[in-house]
Amino acid sequence: MGGWRLPGSVVCGLALAFALTTAGCSGSKAARSTVTPSPPTTTVSPTNTPAPSPTPDPLAKLPATVAEAQQGLESELIAAPTMPCPSRLVTAWRVTCITSDFDGDSKPDTAFLVPLQPAPDSTHTPAAVFVLRSTANQVEALSSVGSPADGTVLGATFFTPRTLPSNGGNAIAFLTTACSTTGCLSQAHLFRWDGTAWRDVGPGDAGISALQSATWDADGNLILKGGAFEAPGAGPTRGVSVTYAYSGTVYAESKRVYAAPVYLFHAITDADVKFAAADWSGAIASYQGAIDETALKDWKAEQGQPAGRPTLVSYALFRIAIATAAEGDDPSVALDKVIVDAKDPIFAYAAQQFRQGWQQTASVHGGCVAATAYLGTSNASGDNPAYIKQAFNYGYANQPIKTYMDICPL
Repeated sequence: MGGWRLPGSVVCGLALAFALTTAGCSGSKAARSTVTPSPPTTTVSPTNTPAPSPTPDPLAKLPATVAEAQQGLESELIAAPTMPCPSRLVTAWRVTCITSDFDGDSKPDTAFLVPLQPAPDSTHTPAAVFVLRSTANQVEALSSVGSPADGTVLGATFFTPRTLPSNGGNAIAFLTTACSTTGCLSQAHLFRWDGTAWRDVGPGDAGISALQSATWDADGNLILKGGAFEAPGAGPTRGVSVTYAYSGTVYAESKRVYAAPVYLFHAITDADVKFAAADWSGAIASYQGAIDETALKDWKAEQGQPAGRPTLVSYALFRIAIATAAEGDDPSVALDKVIVDAKDPIFAYAAQQFRQGWQQTASVHGGCVAATAYLGTSNASGDNPAYIKQAFNYGYANQPIKTYMDICPL
């Protein structure tokens, strides 16, 4: 009985499972087979490719310059071409937009007040003004007028379209404010398109210090109020209201009204204005009123300097005598009062010199020539011009300082 065996081919298969190369098996003709070794596995590390940087937001912070403001403004207008005032300008930069027909083509134009970054040591917010006319293909900067536009709440409130009187067309109204260690000075501007360029028809004066309000009355007049501030070296200040009327070409000052004086110096200054206008009776009354109003403050005494009241009162008495003579009356009694009552001797001596000149020439001019010659004396005994200049120096807010030539100018 023969035994059961695995077929040769199966035995060969099992042997091949343990072999690295092919081999023939006894008793069979197996085909030679080749095994190809696998190549070594290569591990590829992932490449750390940086993510692309996001596009910088041009409105991420307030612009530092007019050029930066214009670039950011233009980028938003391009991104939102159908919006005259893109909302992001308002929310990110607090831009104020106004729309009107500024160039007279019966199509709406848009002006922009863009706040700028303030200086590190400043509490004032500068700004820039731009306009995009409907027929123009680029934004124009308007605030290249020497000082930055005013980006404060007051400046944003004043930034409006204004219709000029007498069919003068529309203008863009805005304020500029320049600040320094001596305070802030503000000016009003009204830019009008004349057909070829923008022209400022606003007041061309120095402006108002410490501006408090800028408004318009029912007749279209511009009214700026300010003037009262405190700063080292400024001297006493007081409020003022200046009215500007449109002349047909520009706005010009038509009226200036000061607040009631608190200091004696300002009461004397008010009387000087009437004296300069040859309002002799008005000047006499004003000088006497200043002398009698003892509640008026002495600024020099407040500052720890020698009291200023004696000099100011003596000067007022002398001016009363001069105005009396200029009015055609005999100044003898008024001159006697100066000589007797003046607490500052320089004016008592000036009164004596005026009397001699007046008597010799029978004229006010002759009296003033004599008095001025004395007041201009400078010798070993004293320097009258320097004394007068120091006595009437009430700070940079009260310029120009009176000189010896201003005491008796007739």
